Amino acid sequence: MIQVSSPVFSGNEVAYVTACVQSGIVSSHSDFVKKFEGIFADKFGMSAVSCTSGTAALHLALLAAGVGPGDEVILPDLTFAATINAVLHVGAKPVLVDVDANWNIDPHKVDMAITPATRAMVSVDLYGQPCQIGALKEIRLRHGIVLIEDRAESMIERETIEGDYGCFSFYANKHITSGEGGMVLCHNAERVRLFRSHGMTKPYEHEVAGLNYRMTGLQAALGVAQMERLDEMSERRRETIRRYQMNGLEGRGNWLFVITIADPVTMADTLKSHGIETRPVFKPLHLQAPYKQHGAFPNAMKAWKTGLCLPTGPHLSNEQIDYISATVLEAIHV
Repeated sequence: MIQVSSPVFSGNEVAYVTACVQSGIVSSHSDFVKKFEGIFADKFGMSAVSCTSGTAALHLALLAAGVGPGDEVILPDLTFAATINAVLHVGAKPVLVDVDANWNIDPHKVDMAITPATRAMVSVDLYGQPCQIGALKEIRLRHGIVLIEDRAESMIERETIEGDYGCFSFYANKHITSGEGGMVLCHNAERVRLFRSHGMTKPYEHEVAGLNYRMTGLQAALGVAQMERLDEMSERRRETIRRYQMNGLEGRGNWLFVITIADPVTMADTLKSHGIETRPVFKPLHLQAPYKQHGAFPNAMKAWKTGLCLPTGPHLSNEQIDYISATVLEAIHV
């Protein structure tokens, strides 16, 4: 089966994880954790705080920003559930808005949804497509609310963090992986670190009710090795997408390549029968039991009903890309 995504370990991953084990310090006190955070701080020009997942990164950002009960947080209807789960777990009220034609949060809808209770908004660069960050920054400044960037699917597409927080995921299907893991980019790192480690200011002295979201040295060692090859792997991902397009496929996305067709379910079944794994576009949050909301979300609905994610990334050979392309085109023209 050709997988939608698969990590590639062809650099120093084994060497660094082995070195971490041999050091005897595999916890969050490992030098690899400091090095991993330092790489991100240098890359984005902001303080970097590692954590256990992209979800944890979002949760920490909301906690550090002081978002809680009585606050409203605006976010897109079309995103993975982690985005809204983090909002719910700080006790805030999520307010869903429709996406734009590029499947990212629509700034006009954000503006319309703001109330006196609005404390923050969360942008998502869905499938690696950059959102309208300039318009969101303007809204942030005009209304004095917090802007959190969910960058789980976009590490290479924008070189800066324009919001108050930038949250990354290192799950196995992302641009780089540490197995699980995340990172918060921000200007108030000490506040984020406080919540990340049980709210302790000194050993066994707690300032806030925090959590244990600390990244291990083993994860960080893997992440450091992956970051050494980020440019190489990112270019191969771009080559994958360019080859799909050269083969005649039309689609969108910079992290995953997403085609839009009338019947994505049938296409997925056809491709599966030919040994090709696919992934559906996220089901809009407003339709799902824990998050149900009323309103009009036509763009999110259209994306869900017509989108299908194809295998994308450095794990694919040119022959596999060509085989996938030919199978998709044949199915379309049957």
